[in-house]
Amino acid sequence: MRRRAAGGMEHVPRRSPIPRDEFHELLRAWHADAMEGEVIRDAGTDDEDAYDGDDWVWIKHLGNRFYLHAATTHPAAGRYLELLDADGESIRWHAPPGTGDRPVGFGPDGAPIEGFGLFRAS
Repeated sequence: MRRRAAGGMEHVPRRSPIPRDEFHELLRAWHADAMEGEVIRDAGTDDEDAYDGDDWVWIKHLGNRFYLHAATTHPAAGRYLELLDADGESIRWHAPPGTGDRPVGFGPDGAPIEGFGLFRAS
């Protein structure tokens, strides 16, 4: 079950990852509604049933799984959306090879965006 946390983005669990284009829609909607200092997940919720992990939004893309970290900031999401607008839906995601969760970089230079916590999961 997916749901929006109070003041944050809708939680998408690992067992139900969404396609990248749906992630982009979700991110755009959250960014349009969020305040400047907001992060993806508002940790101040009183909901005892709320998920408290940092892997907030799970995405499936090209046979891989990625997740957006709960501490991703509104300004960083805006920078990613600017790159997305420039590069289009086929924006390149780069993650170094290896095991463990690896930070993802974007676009032709493959640089990560500070504050935009997208990770490729093992």
